[in-house]
Amino acid sequence: EKSGQRYHRCRKCRFRFATSVSNANLDNAITDFEQAYRQYLEPSAVDDHNQDETIAWIERFVPLDQRATLLDVGTGSGKFLNHVHKVRPCRAKGVEPSEALYRQYGLEAVGVSNATLPAFAATAAGQFSVVTALDVIEHVADPLEFATALGRLVAPGGFVFLSTPDAGSLLPAVVGRFWHH
Repeated sequence: EKSGQRYHRCRKCRFRFATSVSNANLDNAITDFEQAYRQYLEPSAVDDHNQDETIAWIERFVPLDQRATLLDVGTGSGKFLNHVHKVRPCRAKGVEPSEALYRQYGLEAVGVSNATLPAFAATAAGQFSVVTALDVIEHVADPLEFATALGRLVAPGGFVFLSTPDAGSLLPAVVGRFWHH
């Protein structure tokens, strides 16, 4: 339990998750986000390296060339999307449901829609050759519904890249309940 929220672990795959009626982040003002999360959103000396590693992971399966259409779901501050715009010729967009993050980081200027995933997926089905959801699924109320919506967005033969923090890794073991995830 953290901040009054109960967390569960899948007995089969050990995925840790919480079930909640709504995503509190959607209604947060920028000052309501945990300090550790706000720090994660800000520029960091390791950002370029981390973004390049993510791009390398994606490009093991599909090139991010001028033919590629990429959608970054849960864009946050736009770090990944901004980096893709700088280093790859693909057509990249994003979707961020938090109005606070959308406004704080000027995401409209980099092709991000301020919408929930179900609302966005209803108008953009099958439009993207690559869909990313990087460290997002742990924030959603219904992971299965979320994954299904990601699948609706990807074009036939396209790819969905999904990541989530590893609650079983060394960092959460060391920092315990202070781990921001």
